[in-house]
Amino acid sequence: MKKYNLILKLCIVLLVTFLFFQLIMLIDIVESSDSINVEFGITYNESIKSLAEMGSYVFSAVAGDVVLVNMRVFNFSGYVYPRVEVFAPNGSRVMYGHTSVSNGVSVRELLPVSGEYTVLASSTGVCEYSIFFQRLNNPGAFTTVNFGETRESSIKSLAEMGSYVFSAVAGDVVLVNMHLVNASGYMEPGVEILAPNGSRIVYGETSVSREISVRESLPVNGKYTVLASSTGISEYSIFFQKLGSEGEGVDTQEEIKENITIFEDISVIEIVTISTAVVGTSALVIIAGTSLGKYKFLSFLSLLGPLYLRTVKDDVFDNQKRLTMYTHIAEHQPVVYSEIKKTCNLSDGEVYWHAHIMTQLDMIRMERKGFHLFFYLSGRPRLSPEEFIRLTDIQQSLLDRIKEKPSITQAELVGILGLKQQNISYNLLKLEEKGKIRTKIDGKVKYYYPSEEK
Repeated sequence: MKKYNLILKLCIVLLVTFLFFQLIMLIDIVESSDSINVEFGITYNESIKSLAEMGSYVFSAVAGDVVLVNMRVFNFSGYVYPRVEVFAPNGSRVMYGHTSVSNGVSVRELLPVSGEYTVLASSTGVCEYSIFFQRLNNPGAFTTVNFGETRESSIKSLAEMGSYVFSAVAGDVVLVNMHLVNASGYMEPGVEILAPNGSRIVYGETSVSREISVRESLPVNGKYTVLASSTGISEYSIFFQKLGSEGEGVDTQEEIKENITIFEDISVIEIVTISTAVVGTSALVIIAGTSLGKYKFLSFLSLLGPLYLRTVKDDVFDNQKRLTMYTHIAEHQPVVYSEIKKTCNLSDGEVYWHAHIMTQLDMIRMERKGFHLFFYLSGRPRLSPEEFIRLTDIQQSLLDRIKEKPSITQAELVGILGLKQQNISYNLLKLEEKGKIRTKIDGKVKYYYPSEEK
């Protein structure tokens, strides 16, 4: 019996020793980790020295935080594209972004649980890169601004974004104007305004100017975040202003008294009838003035006149405006109704019509938040690259001219095709995104080549 007790004690000692060394090894692994603990609002500059290498970053967040990760690669040869992945505390992937048409990728997501999240940054080749982190619903390293102020700052790394915060109330109409200064080469500014919960309210960018301006009626009370960015290293100035407030009431007692005297000689029944008509009309106008109201009103009209046109998925992008709308939703979701209307230059009827078709084909979905309507991808696999590569007549004409004369300039293309410079610039950008052309900058002039042309 003593023999068995001795053997049992020996086994226990061996098991405890084994577990102790396992614990030591685990601690060594954790302490030797190369992960960088990041702060929100800060940009980090690193490099990828071998093809399999990945930059590792860790940040802490709570459930409901909306986090943005922006990555840009530079100092590389050939075609190198970035990739970003974000993993939850349990190791499941919650975000993934990659691109094969530019040197930058950006991901943002509402985080599901509290804890430490891991970010892996990689690329398709050896390069240097910068990576920026920001919590959109409660930003870090931001500058507080007041309306009427102009701030001057600089973007020192490609992925960097200037972060600004202002307070506003529901109905305020706010303008943000950004201008790049002391910028060399081909650079594009970008500005976006985010609601207190981190959702994007409006976004503006341009490829034809160094100045961008956005304005929007704000949906709720609270602190709003503004992100200012650029496609290159530059200095910039940014201006904030409140233009007014929608739905302002009567300001003075005299105006109230003047409105009351109108009804002095009217009977009670007439007053009730007139009041009912005024209230009903006002309600219709208010509802129709919101994105949700417009969409529901157009939905009602469609019941009176059935939509006989049937679009199949193979033909859905034959319409250039629909392609533009879908691409914008895919790149910037969630997108508010007013942003689609402004950015894609669509009327209320066009937004409804294209949204109706893409919803029926289960390509996008819509979500109501208060009186605002937001658009998302349906959550199913995105359309194949072949569906995006289809060219419009203008894009095909531009590609033909570029193939005929490699190293052609935008000014020459404007002269040949006789179209507006903004139209040419937009379609050249789309050709570059689709991988059909590439560019080379010499001084202040950009030259265009077919992709296969070396």
